[in-house]
Amino acid sequence: MNHNNRGIVITGGTLTAENLAVGDNAQLIHGASSASADLVRCLAAVEAAIEAHRALLPDPDDLKSAASAASAEARRSKPNSGRIFEVLKEIGSAASSVAPVVELVKSALSLLHHAV
Repeated sequence: MNHNNRGIVITGGTLTAENLAVGDNAQLIHGASSASADLVRCLAAVEAAIEAHRALLPDPDDLKSAASAASAEARRSKPNSGRIFEVLKEIGSAASSVAPVVELVKSALSLLHHAV
């Protein structure tokens, strides 16, 4: 038996599931549209970009925390799009000189209009 397994192991029987998420950072977004799921994925990418470019950003921990809060809001059953919008604008402004972060923020803003 592999004790380092991070997946699903089934021996005998069957697996029946309506939804199944597997892997690092896997998550299910119940009842969400594909646009909402895309927004959540994009917000995770914003967080990753902030981490990847933290040396170029003012207060990267605060920006990452803000992105995480926006992601949590987007996963709610009735997300507050105004709150997400404001957070994204703040991140975009603070990261204005870091193109990869700005581009992801723009993508998230675009998805926001379709998701909630």
